[in-house]
Order: sequence, then C-alpha cells, then structure tokens
Amino acid sequence: MTVPMEHDLHNSMHREEMNLIEHPIGIVSDRVPIDPLTGKEFTEIRFEQQISDNGNRVTKEWVVSGELGRGGLPRGFDLDVLTAIMVEWSRNNFEGHLVSLKSVYSILKTAGRNTNKQEYDRFEEAMNRLY
Repeated sequence: MTVPMEHDLHNSMHREEMNLIEHPIGIVSDRVPIDPLTGKEFTEIRFEQQISDNGNRVTKEWVVSGELGRGGLPRGFDLDVLTAIMVEWSRNNFEGHLVSLKSVYSILKTAGRNTNKQEYDRFEEAMNRLY
C-alpha cells in the first residue's frame, strides 16, 4: 500500500509488503485465517528458514502471536496504523522511546483513512492488538 502525502521522506507513508512477508508482524489482509481444528482465528504466525552464518547453517525463527482477549493477530489496518506511527516517529528523527501521537485524527489522516467513528473504533482495536 502506498499513501502519497508530500514528496519528502518524513511526510510520505508506505508499507513494503515484501518486508512483511520476510519478517511478518501481522496478517497483511483484514481477515485472519480460521484454524480448521478449533474453528477460531489462528493466534500465531511462525516463520522459519535456514541461513548461513560464517559457513554454518543456522535456523532463523520468527514468531508473532496475538491474544484473542486483545483481538488476536494484527491485521492489515493495524499495520497501516503502525506505519503511520512510524511516520510520526520519523518526523522526530526516530529520537526517544516514546512517540508523541498528536491525535487519533492525525494518525488516521497519515494512514490515508477516513476520520469517522468507525475508523476511530478500528484504531482503538488496532492499538489493542498491536500492544
């Protein structure tokens, strides 16, 4: 997804899908697959590959999990919110460990979303899952 804002780095937002495939932090779509054994959403993404480290084969494992009580795995909208938060952080040159989010409105605008009540509710759900 690409949401053009202006032409400088700190005001543009994009999400590189290939990075999310190699290092997933959520489900790229808005729906999480259902586990056929339980009938519930999957709550974990596992990624494993073999890499070479100084001639030695090493297993690289990446696991992302989401609590059902907090809404489960992050979804595509959640990743848009996270990307918008990263854009806000970049505006401060990635300084500090706390990111000042001016408002939910500003995050939704940066993410290229509407600013209606439904999107505010989705933002709250996204923050719960990302947390």
